[in-house]
Amino acid sequence: TRTVIVTFGAQGAICVRREGIWWAQPPAIRSVNPIGSGDSLLAGVVAGRLRGETWPEPLILGVACGVADALTIGQGSIRPEEVTRLREQTTIQRLTVD
Repeated sequence: TRTVIVTFGAQGAICVRREGIWWAQPPAIRSVNPIGSGDSLLAGVVAGRLRGETWPEPLILGVACGVADALTIGQGSIRPEEVTRLREQTTIQRLTVD
């Protein structure tokens, strides 16, 4: 099954799969440096899948990783405890297509 993920910066990301469409929305933050956040989002999605998480959990983890990256001065340097906190604050919505 193929997966398409589209990122929307501060508005989160959408994941499209045969079994569903989900929109993960991060909590509002004051971004320090968003450079590299998309890479961190992808890394989080891949990590979630490698750990055996089922959709939409990898998307939620990815969005949390992307936001955690935007809170740091450098790129790709995130704290696991920050990711855990942001993951809990990320909302997920299942979308439907008419």
